[in-house]
Amino acid sequence: MPRLHLYGPPQLTLDDGRALPLSAREAALLGWLHLQGPTARAQLAGLLWPGGDDAKARANLRQTLARLRRAAGEVLAEETGVLRLAPDVELAAGAGGELLAGLDFDDAPELGEWLAARRDDARRNRLRERLADAQARLADGDLDESLALADAVLADEPESEQAWRLRMEICYLRGDRAAGRAV
Repeated sequence: MPRLHLYGPPQLTLDDGRALPLSAREAALLGWLHLQGPTARAQLAGLLWPGGDDAKARANLRQTLARLRRAAGEVLAEETGVLRLAPDVELAAGAGGELLAGLDFDDAPELGEWLAARRDDARRNRLRERLADAQARLADGDLDESLALADAVLADEPESEQAWRLRMEICYLRGDRAAGRAV
């Protein structure tokens, strides 16, 4: 079963264990299909190769699909001109990496905007998860770990009001009023 890595450097891990690095357009295609679901070929061609000749965009998509098929086998399924990921493609866990790390699509504005929005969504989700973890540690009475997690959130998101409030609460629970006021 092929494993798709979208967070961090995009790649496919094949059944035999080989890692297949993905080109920017291959990664964007697979990422789109994973996150957006089944999509018409014409829409994908226009998204990945905008602003030009439709016939050339469709040819580029055909070539990309052929390269993927040769290198990785059947990772995509198609029905009446609509592409989707094959059912046996498994998504690798994100592990905190950036979605399609290192890729930018300045030449494809709609794709670039979509990717920026998905990255922002993922960042906000990670922030919520880290804050929930810090709250859970606080509820368990582990003030040191909760404080460390709140500080880690603040290192990434200095404007996080929830993390600042959590930090104040921890100072209060420790009996350190001066530190709480300073926060």
